[in-house]
Order: sequence, then structure tokens, then C-alpha cells
Amino acid sequence: MYLERPLLDRDLAHRDVFDLIEETTGHRLGSAEVTVHAITAEPGTARLLEIPAGAALFASTA
Repeated sequence: MYLERPLLDRDLAHRDVFDLIEETTGHRLGSAEVTVHAITAEPGTARLLEIPAGAALFASTA
């Protein structure tokens, strides 16, 4: 199941993304360690996200 489209249609600005994933899939995620850091959008990523190149983004790794 691809989650991108259902999640992009949800209120990501005001909702916890992990709660939304659980709601979308109907499965509990459990726990994980996640590292979040700031990056800037490369041109290809910026086009996909429809934002300016160099815009600030958060990136995460688990």
C-alpha cells in the first residue's frame, strides 16, 4: 500500500504524522527511534514538492 497520496490529503500541519499513518493503515506502528534534521530542497525534490529550490525541509531517518 502506498501511503503518500492518502497522507498528502490529510492535515499534516496540525496532526502527528505517525497517528495519521496508523489511521490510514489501520495498524499500530509500535515504537522507533527517529532522527530529524533540517535540509534544503534540491531542484528535483523542489519540483516534486512544488516548492522553491533551496527551501527549508525536515528530513528523518529511522
